[in-house]
Amino acid sequence: MIKKIYKNWSLKKREGSSLIVAILVMGILLTLTLGLSNLVIKEIRQTSDLVASGEAYYAAEAGIERAMYELAQAAPGYETVGVDGWVEEDSGEEDLDYQYKIENKGDSIPYFPDDEPIFLSVGEGVAAWTKSSIYNTDDIELLENTYNVLPLNQTVTIPLFTDKGDVDEFMVQYYVNFDVDQENITLIELKNTVIKLEHFDVLRWKVFGNPDYDQNDELDPPVNGVIKTDAISDYFPAHSNDSPSAPVCIGSSQNLTAGSINGATYNCIYPVAKILDPKAPVDALKSWSYARECYHSEAGNIVAPKDPDADNSIVEQCTIKNFVKSHTRNYITLTNVVNPDIIGINPDTTPQFANIYYRVIAKEGGPMLSREFADISADGFARNGTFKQSIDVKLGMSSFLPVFNFSLYRTDTESDK
Repeated sequence: MIKKIYKNWSLKKREGSSLIVAILVMGILLTLTLGLSNLVIKEIRQTSDLVASGEAYYAAEAGIERAMYELAQAAPGYETVGVDGWVEEDSGEEDLDYQYKIENKGDSIPYFPDDEPIFLSVGEGVAAWTKSSIYNTDDIELLENTYNVLPLNQTVTIPLFTDKGDVDEFMVQYYVNFDVDQENITLIELKNTVIKLEHFDVLRWKVFGNPDYDQNDELDPPVNGVIKTDAISDYFPAHSNDSPSAPVCIGSSQNLTAGSINGATYNCIYPVAKILDPKAPVDALKSWSYARECYHSEAGNIVAPKDPDADNSIVEQCTIKNFVKSHTRNYITLTNVVNPDIIGINPDTTPQFANIYYRVIAKEGGPMLSREFADISADGFARNGTFKQSIDVKLGMSSFLPVFNFSLYRTDTESDK
């Protein structure tokens, strides 16, 4: 009797335990299911976020492409106008938008932003400088960074206008890092002559533009009628004492000499040309703005009083200052015409010694120059602004050579003229 009761109790106990086991198994399966579901949901969310991030990036790329298109269609120096320069655009796709900004004007070439650090190598390390400090430093190696390089036989064309107007007041500054090597001069007739850099032209400059037939500004000296000269140009030498802190200066404004950029302490050297005959007087150039000879168009008026002994197509003392004031959309070209044979440089072994270092400065507060590299910034937004991607690009100025701009020159190493 007792055994029968125990057996029944044991069977009942087993029937209850199966339910517990089933519940435990269901709990484990549910936990695994929820865990896997959570992983799947996270994966889906991450994939969705990655897609949205990619969409925002491509929206930012669309902003860059739009900015590049506008730069290609606009005048040099074109910048966007908006809230802090930003232009907002709808990409045409749902929940996708972008904005872009173009900064493309500056007070000098090369240009350094006022509010951004300038990272330069100093010894074995890299240091951050400000625009003001780099222009005012006494360290020549650092000051050299404020100049661009014009290699031998190369030409650079710089627009003197932007979408906001013409740059009437500017100054080109240049210097060289070499001197005449008397021992390596190839011309026999110069062997016994003490010569300096002032004896040889190294830089050809040319200013060209469109005559402004409505120009009524007072010119200096006064000119009757409209200046219709297509271009003026000349060859200028370097100077034995030039340096990054004392460059040779030419241009349209004599006010842009010292202290034009962040109180810089450089001092301009005006071009001086000498001739090789030691008994002849020094032939000084007509100051910093003159072309010794210039030509006017057949139907145009002369620029300055004509030399009665000169050919009718040639006028004397044309100035850059008068030219840029009586023309629009002007350009200036600079060409390195260093003759290594005369100077005594071997361009095969030391080509850098034939470089000319130059920069261009515009008047503070006046029309600014077009930067060499336009700064483009674009932001792309996806999912109603939840995701944002930003792209920054520097775009170099288009390299082109208008058909009416050409530089022809030759250097004669055989003649004693």
